[in-house]
Amino acid sequence: YADDIGGRSFKLPVPVPEYFQFKQMKHRRESIADLVNWVTYDNATVREKARHLTYDFDSPEAKAQELLDFVHAHLYDASIEPHEDYVRYPLETMVERNCDCEDLTILGAALMKSIGLDVALIHFPPARMGEDGHLGLGVNGNFSGTYFEVNGQKYFYAETTGTMWLTQRSASKIGEMPPHYLDRKVELYI
Repeated sequence: YADDIGGRSFKLPVPVPEYFQFKQMKHRRESIADLVNWVTYDNATVREKARHLTYDFDSPEAKAQELLDFVHAHLYDASIEPHEDYVRYPLETMVERNCDCEDLTILGAALMKSIGLDVALIHFPPARMGEDGHLGLGVNGNFSGTYFEVNGQKYFYAETTGTMWLTQRSASKIGEMPPHYLDRKVELYI
């Protein structure tokens, strides 16, 4: 794995047995709340990648944005599973590099949580029959913009999707929420 993030290139060695261990694990969820079980922030490879990406940054907010920028380096592809819901673990997403909104959000949550940031999964249920829902990331910190409050904690919205082509990487910032989600009902899972 190698990529250009902020003018820096990275390589991530992934042990093949570790990757296949995740491939053999459960990939079907029973409910949206189950997705927190895929946020494997305690995985050594995920932790090392997060630490490596953020070692130049002092503030939690700068670290969170750098990790979101890394997530934006992965291709968003809603068509990869048109007839079934296959949830990827963060290591799978980093290796396979194309995924849907839940996979990208889980990757972002795992990376951020692995360095001690407080995060939440933000679910937008379908607004109408036949419409898909959406999953985004919430990051607790000193940000500005759109947030959702739970037990006195503000989780600022972070859009993990948007990169359709590697040449057109998403540049969304923590606190920016797409306008079409502003009036939607949300569910938060911490």
